[in-house]
Amino acid sequence: MSLARLCCSSKLPGLAASRVVSLAPRTTLLAGRTTPTSFSRSTSHLRLTSSHLIRNFTSSPIFLAAERAAAPQAEAHPISLLRNVSIIAHIDAGKTTLTERLLHLTNAVSSSGAIPGDVDSGSTVTDFLEQERQRGITIQSAAVGPVWWPSPSPTPSSAGKKRDTVGITLVDTPGHIDFGIEVERALRVVDGAVVVLDGVEGVESQTENVWGQAARYDVKSSILFINKLDRMGSSVAQSLRSVIRSGLHQKPLLLQLPVPVEGRDEPGISGVVDLVEMQALTFSGKAGEVANRRELKVGEEMYEEAKEARHALVECLASLDDVLLEELFGLPTGSGEEPHGKMPASSLKQAIRRQTLADTILPVLCGSAAKNIGVQPLLDAIADYLPSPADKSEVVGTVTGSSSITSKGSAKGEEASSAGKEISVSLNDKRTTALAFKVVHDKRRGPTTFIRVYSGTLHRSSVLFNTTTGARERLSRVLFPFADQYVETATIRAGQIGVILGLRDTRTGDTLVDISSTPNSPSNSKSTTSKALDANEAKSLQLKKVHIPPPVFSMSLEPASKSDVDSVSEALHLLIRTDPSLRLDEAGASAGTGTGQTVLSGMGELHLEIAKDRLANEFGVNARMGAVRVSYRETLGEEVGVLEVRETVERELAGKKIKIGAEMRVRALGEEELGRVNDADAIRFGGNVINISFDSGSNHDGNKAGKEGKEENDIEAYLADSPRQSKSKSSKDSSTTSSDSSRPGMDPTTLVTMFKTGMVAALSRGPLTSNPLMGLEISISNIDLYGPELSSSAAISYLLSRLLRTLLRTKPKLNPDTGLPSGPAAARTTLMEPMMSTRIMVPEMHLGKVINDITSEQGGLVQDVIHAASSSEVSRGETGGEEEVYIPKSSNRFELQSSAASSGAKGKSDGGEGGGKAEIHAVVPLANLVRYSSKLRALAAGNAQFSMQLQGFAKVSPSRQSEILQDLGR
Repeated sequence: MSLARLCCSSKLPGLAASRVVSLAPRTTLLAGRTTPTSFSRSTSHLRLTSSHLIRNFTSSPIFLAAERAAAPQAEAHPISLLRNVSIIAHIDAGKTTLTERLLHLTNAVSSSGAIPGDVDSGSTVTDFLEQERQRGITIQSAAVGPVWWPSPSPTPSSAGKKRDTVGITLVDTPGHIDFGIEVERALRVVDGAVVVLDGVEGVESQTENVWGQAARYDVKSSILFINKLDRMGSSVAQSLRSVIRSGLHQKPLLLQLPVPVEGRDEPGISGVVDLVEMQALTFSGKAGEVANRRELKVGEEMYEEAKEARHALVECLASLDDVLLEELFGLPTGSGEEPHGKMPASSLKQAIRRQTLADTILPVLCGSAAKNIGVQPLLDAIADYLPSPADKSEVVGTVTGSSSITSKGSAKGEEASSAGKEISVSLNDKRTTALAFKVVHDKRRGPTTFIRVYSGTLHRSSVLFNTTTGARERLSRVLFPFADQYVETATIRAGQIGVILGLRDTRTGDTLVDISSTPNSPSNSKSTTSKALDANEAKSLQLKKVHIPPPVFSMSLEPASKSDVDSVSEALHLLIRTDPSLRLDEAGASAGTGTGQTVLSGMGELHLEIAKDRLANEFGVNARMGAVRVSYRETLGEEVGVLEVRETVERELAGKKIKIGAEMRVRALGEEELGRVNDADAIRFGGNVINISFDSGSNHDGNKAGKEGKEENDIEAYLADSPRQSKSKSSKDSSTTSSDSSRPGMDPTTLVTMFKTGMVAALSRGPLTSNPLMGLEISISNIDLYGPELSSSAAISYLLSRLLRTLLRTKPKLNPDTGLPSGPAAARTTLMEPMMSTRIMVPEMHLGKVINDITSEQGGLVQDVIHAASSSEVSRGETGGEEEVYIPKSSNRFELQSSAASSGAKGKSDGGEGGGKAEIHAVVPLANLVRYSSKLRALAAGNAQFSMQLQGFAKVSPSRQSEILQDLGR
């Protein structure tokens, strides 16, 4: 059926997707190369029939499904031709604009069909939330893919064959620091990254932050894209210098030179020079779809300048790559000409790939996404240079095996456990292993879980075991993501990112395994263990989790009426499930404060403002919301030593009898110990260290033999009598259990998890201000359990909270006359406040005033002041790394600083005031930075800016604590 007949059919609205998918694909000329797709979006094909009708059809979901259906089958595509890539940058560097161009050129879903999505018009694919389109910023990460791009370089194994098509999954991320969790979970599951740099600003504070986040997850292979080279003051040279001087990378390797617009003083870019191919590229079409290439000829000005840059490129690569060096020595030389110019482009590309995978170089491309310049070469570079899942190291997880918990079980942090050992998960392992890195609430589909599969193959019929919660999860659908749209698929294979529906209890960071699938084969796996994982070991496997930074701001919420309590609570739990960087302290848990309020904590003012907006508009919550305030922490005072208490509780709780006993020991961690608290502790226990030991047969309390001769605290009997938990969390995050009669007995790991979960609740509120506790080592031992009914999970949580509360409050003084307490119990804790690592860019002439304000008024500590180098001091080879890479000279025609642009750049560098700019590095209390922007503008005549990142928490002085308590109304 032709497109014209399909569009004119009166049955179009009811047309089955299968009929559309079965349409024969056309061949479309896109971006200078022939690519297979169902239909072209270019205007030439819109002439088939009524342009209005065709435009409406080509942007419809039916057409888009047909268009994607003609692409290679993702289920069968070789792993070596897959790329999982995250787009990361400082805010406003142009990430989303670049992503939209990438999606448009790969014929992925687009909001307008014929042109790429636009941030200003709110038509972007990846920024689909209403708040994102209203504010023009990215709030959450969005995955799209796989999208398809023909590799410009056939692999050695495919020599003589047609070009391979690479499947790329792109993950766009926010640039604002408040939404850092979105960057964290995107980088946790990708293999490579594209770092976008503003060509005017160079490396900025958040650029360094996201670079560090990438290093946390071993994402070492990246491409740098210098964007916005159409702007006044843009400079490739200054951007490269900022990369080296900031420590991002010591070898940014320039693969392109920008071509300025001819005959104009104002800045502009008309194309790029490809140094590898020695070709000039220009871009035409409505959205730059066609890349026009021409060979550079000897004698023209562009050739000589490009020749110098290519010579430096070959020289740098040969110094790192032995294969290329040997080939370079073997090239013929004549009439004094060096062999660098004769080096084949294919050899250079292979060397660039090898060194990019080894993280010895950072390939640098340039362009302007807004002007549709340089985007196709970036897609080529992603295909050529970034790693496939097969190029990455095996993922390391931790398993506990089936060791007995009665000898001793310990739970230090989230990922450690009793008898834990490391094991590598290989792509070749047969057992399906996946990590849930994001959960989205969809009103129509329900919980939508984004996963990365690390081994095996996930099918629609798979039944997964959540090793974090102990719950079995049954899938309903398996999908590939296209932002807020999804494409059905039969399987998701190892190395792919996908979406699954139907999971009820899974959250960000949970590990999912198929315990029914065939065990791993030792011959195919490079596992550190000597045998395949059995089902019990697989059920305890924990992959590295997503790092969740601690919240530093909070606001109170209160239902408008009693009838709104349930709806508010449900909405809040849905919200924190989708955004784990939000933390919830509910009214029921904080009733002791007398506030009756729920406290929602987040990463910043904007973060909580967005949360407030989502609660009101997306979830329809009817609640009163308080002002945003700084979130403090509580810890033991310096004068307090080791605290110990033992108690056995026997009472009614929520209408059920409970009985349980334990001993708790608490001490404050020293500063050095706090510095060693790992990410796992920070994720689950908020910077506290938790030790849990189970010792069988202790007689400290004169335990009497119970029925069948067992001691009352016999933990083995407790495990044997407990029903296996098949569900651990309800929609409101409370712990529930259901019996699985086919598998009697509780898993030992589940018991440890119950105690760890109870400690999380106990640590969420301190006795002084109801803020979370941190900096403590808590040891729980001599545990008495009286069967699964008396010593339930609710009993465990109650006991742990009671023991901790007892230890952290001093006994009230007694009235000598009456013998009664003369006042309430005092808290043994002291406050800690968030300290921010702050960078302030300020003109030199205002430097003294700003430093004086930081130290005297803001209570900060200045750590360093960096003075900008004058133009006469900037030269190649000035600092480490610059002498080893090519940096365009200021006289180079490719350096986009014309006379007008140079004056603009100088104005920026000098702050418009003369004397240059300085960068202040300081540590300042967050409470003093809440409204600091206005103060800084006044001090620097509106010509200064600052950024901040959480450094940690520090104890406050007694006078400072009194001020904070007074502000909090305590």
